[in-house]
Amino acid sequence: MELLRSHLSKVRIPEPTNRIYKQECCISFDTPRSDGGLYVDLCSFLAFGKEYVGWNYVKTGNPVYLHIQQKRKPVPEDRPLKKPTLLAIGAKGSDLSGGLLNLLISMVPKDPPTILTLDLAGLPFERADSRLYCKGNGGGGGGWVGMRMVTVKVMMVAGGEEEWMDWDSGDCGGCMEGGFDNQEPEYEETHDIVILPDYVTLPFPSVELPEKVGAERKGQLASWTAEKKKVSAYAMDLQQINNGVVVPPSGWKCSKCDKTDNLWLNLTDGMILCGRRNWDGSGGNNHAIEHYKETNYPLAVKLGTITADLKGADVFSYPEDDGVEDPLLAQHLAFFGIDFSSLQKTEMTTAERELDQNINFDWNRIQESGQEVEPLFGPGYTGLVNLGNSCYMASTMQVVFSTRSFISRYYEKQSLQMAFEMAPADPTLDLNMQLTKLAFGLLSGKYSFPAQEMDEVENCKTTTSSAKQEGIPPRMFKTVIAANHPEFSSMRQQDALEFFQHLLDQVERANAEIPEFEPSRSFKFIVEERLQCPSGKVAYNKRTDNILSLNIPLHEATNKDQLEAFHKMKHKRKLEGKEIANDEIVRPRVPLEACLASFSAPEEVHGFYSTALNAKTTAIKTAGLATFPDYLVLHMRKFVMEEGWVPKKLDVYIDVPDIIDITHMRSRGLQPGEELLPETVSSGENMEPTHVAASEDIVSKLSGMGFNYLHCKKAAINTSNAGVEEAMNWLLSHMNDPDIDDPISHDSKTVELMSIDETSVETLISFGFQEEVARKALKASGGSIEKATDWIFSHPEVSSSVDTDATSSSMQAGDPGVPDGSGS
Repeated sequence: MELLRSHLSKVRIPEPTNRIYKQECCISFDTPRSDGGLYVDLCSFLAFGKEYVGWNYVKTGNPVYLHIQQKRKPVPEDRPLKKPTLLAIGAKGSDLSGGLLNLLISMVPKDPPTILTLDLAGLPFERADSRLYCKGNGGGGGGWVGMRMVTVKVMMVAGGEEEWMDWDSGDCGGCMEGGFDNQEPEYEETHDIVILPDYVTLPFPSVELPEKVGAERKGQLASWTAEKKKVSAYAMDLQQINNGVVVPPSGWKCSKCDKTDNLWLNLTDGMILCGRRNWDGSGGNNHAIEHYKETNYPLAVKLGTITADLKGADVFSYPEDDGVEDPLLAQHLAFFGIDFSSLQKTEMTTAERELDQNINFDWNRIQESGQEVEPLFGPGYTGLVNLGNSCYMASTMQVVFSTRSFISRYYEKQSLQMAFEMAPADPTLDLNMQLTKLAFGLLSGKYSFPAQEMDEVENCKTTTSSAKQEGIPPRMFKTVIAANHPEFSSMRQQDALEFFQHLLDQVERANAEIPEFEPSRSFKFIVEERLQCPSGKVAYNKRTDNILSLNIPLHEATNKDQLEAFHKMKHKRKLEGKEIANDEIVRPRVPLEACLASFSAPEEVHGFYSTALNAKTTAIKTAGLATFPDYLVLHMRKFVMEEGWVPKKLDVYIDVPDIIDITHMRSRGLQPGEELLPETVSSGENMEPTHVAASEDIVSKLSGMGFNYLHCKKAAINTSNAGVEEAMNWLLSHMNDPDIDDPISHDSKTVELMSIDETSVETLISFGFQEEVARKALKASGGSIEKATDWIFSHPEVSSSVDTDATSSSMQAGDPGVPDGSGS
């Protein structure tokens, strides 16, 4: 104890603002269940695995650690075998229903009363491995027993605040019927105080230390349901029809089919109808949404989610297209004779079902279905745990860490110890450290081994290896890479391409001081565009990119005969009122070569200003690659705009060969015999006037709609006479401008000199659009980002109709850091 007392100056009592880690090592994926457990630094509250705690002692000099180990317990023979069949979780005066869906609850006899302690500290919501432990009566041993009415004491840790509340199961209107899955493993946790460097071990708790060290506060503890529901705009004045409907407490069925689950009660007329059909055919038959389209009755509540705690009820607003809060839900339910205090929870809410589906999704439903696949283990074969809608990140990082550049930078040339020594005081917030940690987790093979399962052989419990692996959860990496990003920091589904580009941008910034080791450069290449005007003279433009975005030419499909037969069958089935089965669908098969050819194909560029002719004309543009990247990322443009500006996702197969050869796409630059367009003249007699005359056709159509004639001329000029729709968008966006009634000045009010918000340009570029396209779209839409995005999608030829006004001055030297590969 004298040794411990001598180091008490290095021990801190955690404050509410402190982040305390006791679930995962900050520089590896070791956990309390790993060999050697975890060591929590009682000064910095960072956790370290057995192999790495010595590094922290050398770096910081902090000697006192809380040693946490979890060892698997043998499964008792009398543990109940049944899985829960009915779930109801709630607490009087609290909101415990949403986040606790995956808890497995066992109740104890009411007489005599028994206290249960539920510790949510560090609860990983994505897995149902939390515990309710029964403290035995009279100080005896605890255990798992049958379900009764009980009183429970619940400790909830969220956002750094701890709250204890008493909960009587009779107050929540719910309970659990059934028992536990006896395959759920249990772990016994032990704690010791360890003093480095000699690893002197002392018992914990110790009178020399605070009794309670604290709990790790994870940013993702409740991120799935963190967004508070908004009060519906239709709730306070909801019309309810007195049609004599009385809803029974159970035995519900859809009014239009035989569905008895996923049922929604319309709060206006009391109709009980089934929910929406999922993409895979599961779910309901769309009768509830169809009823809304027929009646416009806005609100519905999901039956089976209504309990005494009405905050847990799933209310959906069809016109608002989102889950909402109904402050008058009790009143609206009572209108149809529903006594909510007696109802039990029998259904998942929409949020709970989404989380369950995303975490426990059976990927065999969309890949390798019906095939025997061999599980792989070892270096390079480590899976990533789904954190809830994080598949976009997992797939991207698995691909990125299969490239030589990222493997070399974050695994071969940089060890965990090097990254830790260079990291700031908190390595959990350092991108370099977390990328190195992720690389080590994926590539080392340390965490790639078959998961351990409990088997029952002749009434004996034995541990065997399964064909699955647990994988590693990239929580700390996600926290760092998504920091301050409004989308990636959420738990919503995201676009993998957007995340890939965000990742490369962050990696490039982090390696700005050592560009020679910067791994994202292996994805870069230079696109060269050649424009030729009717004079025969040419201009070249260059830009650097890291993805090659390709249109999908459906007319190049190789199975046109099968498609034609399928569409005939589909039309016939529609007339007969029959649906097409999934296995009957025929999709277009477009070769990748056709997509690459469309990128290089000649295009007409209308409105191109030629400095050779001193006039606007039509030029021919071709594109190629001036350099070939080490790794070529292809983006297939599967979204197209149909009539009425309705976006549509193409349902199409792209046939990709084993070897992709793009050597034919090499751009050679200025060739012998070609003459460059002359430089743009800044001033002079031959220069085209900077003002643009308004199209009388556009002006007359707009003025015929009742708009001011002067306003119409300004709209046409400021949108480069792009069209009536574009001019109208500009007009509606600028009707309240203070200078809207000022006379037109050709010296200042011109398209070329039109002021564009650079922030809006950067926003569109971050969406993946080219800068020239972004500027033209903003001009055509009056500066509105939303309308500019619509304008780009509605003009697939926009990249070729950009008013480039290119000349020889557009020739730019390529980025010296861009690699140039073989193109195959």
